Amino acid sequence: MGMLRQNEKGMTLVEVLVAMAMLAVLGTVLLAVFTQSYRVKTEAGRLTVAGNLAQQKLEELRLEDFARLSSQGSEAATLAFAPTRVGDYVYWVEVVTPLANPNLKEVIVNVNWPGSGGRTVSLGTLVGNK
Repeated sequence: MGMLRQNEKGMTLVEVLVAMAMLAVLGTVLLAVFTQSYRVKTEAGRLTVAGNLAQQKLEELRLEDFARLSSQGSEAATLAFAPTRVGDYVYWVEVVTPLANPNLKEVIVNVNWPGSGGRTVSLGTLVGNK
């Protein structure tokens, strides 16, 4: 049997295996972080597009003739426009006539998209009779 030499240079097999295990754990953690950040970035992009679509439609409706936004009847009523698809996004508009003031309408634009898990972006404003 050989004698152990002192001041040997290099790493033992155990040290190499420990280093590889540590790198594997670090790699797994980094992969999970990057995967989650990609999901968050994608969802944030979808929310931004939905918000921009709602804002654009809301601005278009603010410029509409007040009579076109009016719902019929003397009671508080809601007028709903049919859902409209724009790419992967679907928006619909609700116009609520408050009982207290018939010269005021609340216009609400709702937007959702596939994979939203039922989440909806809603923006609203008040439109007065000019």
